[in-house]
Amino acid sequence: MAKYLFEARYTPEGAKGVAREGGSGRKAAIAKMAEGLGGKLEAFYFAFGDVDAYVVVDVPDNITAAAAALAVNQGGAASVKTVVLISPEDMDKAGKKSVDYRAPGKCPAEAPASLRQSRRRRALQATPLSFATRVFVRRHGKRAAPQNAIRRLSRRSPPSEHL
Repeated sequence: MAKYLFEARYTPEGAKGVAREGGSGRKAAIAKMAEGLGGKLEAFYFAFGDVDAYVVVDVPDNITAAAAALAVNQGGAASVKTVVLISPEDMDKAGKKSVDYRAPGKCPAEAPASLRQSRRRRALQATPLSFATRVFVRRHGKRAAPQNAIRRLSRRSPPSEHL
C-alpha cells in the first residue's frame, strides 16, 4: 500500500463543524473513511497556519487516494491537497536508477571538447567590456590586455573616437 499526506483547509462552514463535533470526532470520521477504502489512518494532526489539518493515510493506490480527495473536496467543508509520500527505501531505489536527462542549455557529456569550449567562448564574448578595460587597452596597447578582451573590443567598438 502507498502512503499519502492530505493537507486539509477548512471553509468557515467546515471550521464550525469541527468546533461542534470536536477534533476527535473528525479523526474518527477520517479513520472510518480510510478503512472503508481498504486502508488505514496513520496520523491526524491539526495545525496553525495555512493548513488546518495534516492527515497521513495508507491506501491501496493512487486511484483510491484520488477518490478520497474528490469526496472531501466535493463535500464543500474542506479542500484537500494530496501529496504522495515515498519511503526512504523507495528513495534509495530511485537514486540507483539510471536516468538519461540533460538540463536545458547544457552540452551533452559526449559532446566534443571543442563544442563545449566554443560555447564558453561565445558566452565570454557576449559580455560587454567595461569602460575600465577599454581605457586600459587604449592606454597600454593591445598586447597588454587579455586576448579575448581584445577580440571583443575590436568587434564591439570602433576605433578610439569614443574616448
